[in-house]
Amino acid sequence: MNKESVILITSHLNSEEKINVFKENISEIKKFTNIPIIHATNNVVDLETQGIVDYTIQKNNPKTNRFSLAWNLLRINGSQFKFIKKNYDHGYAHIDLMLYGFKVAKTIGFKYIYHLNYDVFLNEREFNEFIDNGKNGETNFYKYKLKNEGIKITTVIFSIKVDDFINAVDCKIQLYNNNENKFNLREGWLAEEFFEWIFNTYYGVNVNPKEINYTDVIRSDWNNKIYIKNIEFNYYVDIKNKIVYFVDFKGNNINYDIILYNVKNKEDNIKLKKMVDNVFYVDLFNGVYNFDDENYVEISKDTHMNYFVEKN
Repeated sequence: MNKESVILITSHLNSEEKINVFKENISEIKKFTNIPIIHATNNVVDLETQGIVDYTIQKNNPKTNRFSLAWNLLRINGSQFKFIKKNYDHGYAHIDLMLYGFKVAKTIGFKYIYHLNYDVFLNEREFNEFIDNGKNGETNFYKYKLKNEGIKITTVIFSIKVDDFINAVDCKIQLYNNNENKFNLREGWLAEEFFEWIFNTYYGVNVNPKEINYTDVIRSDWNNKIYIKNIEFNYYVDIKNKIVYFVDFKGNNINYDIILYNVKNKEDNIKLKKMVDNVFYVDLFNGVYNFDDENYVEISKDTHMNYFVEKN
């Protein structure tokens, strides 16, 4: 194995779940290889977490003025609605953290990097293939799995020479940070599209035909969930009509209106009126409510406007 190679793991470990996923992933990787590991993080990690890798580096990234979108589509009474989450785009922080990791790796003396997001799991065969694809120092990008025909390569798994990555990204990353639209970013696909523009459109680097069937463990955090009788709902806002929708995506069929009671005032109840199967609506509200003695719902008006619905 090339002693000048290193594995770079990037992360934002801001929850116990993510820390556990990171530790489990590192444990598996160490069963497959003795290549040193650099962990680049933009969230403080404890000494125990630092101790399971060879190097830990930290870099703080401020929020940009760019937003990303994620959505679910739902058909209601013959019309299609888009339920949307609008949030600060963390793609710049991710790419900047990768760049920082590459620069630190260069100062240590590494020439080639295998990059993985902390939550990308590979079995032993997949991992060995990933390593073998880069043994000759070639650039290897892999398929972006979500459906978007304009994006071919993913940021979560790739391998490349340290200097090639730094030279490509360092001179262009401020275009992303400054919100300049010279590469025609489409709303909602920001980090991956920026990466695609740099390495596929600009430099002409294509997807490796030896596809890696990676597993991306942590999916998008919607953070607009409530639970009633262990059934998960997501809420969104119709900005024009000030309506909150509660949608269950877990296949549970509820055939009745749902009453929520104000914790401080039992007379102040709210009805989630059934619209169609598993779709409910209610006037915009704010406060802490309970469905029964064990199910409490707290919704802050400050978070409502990050989740909205529009008719397609």
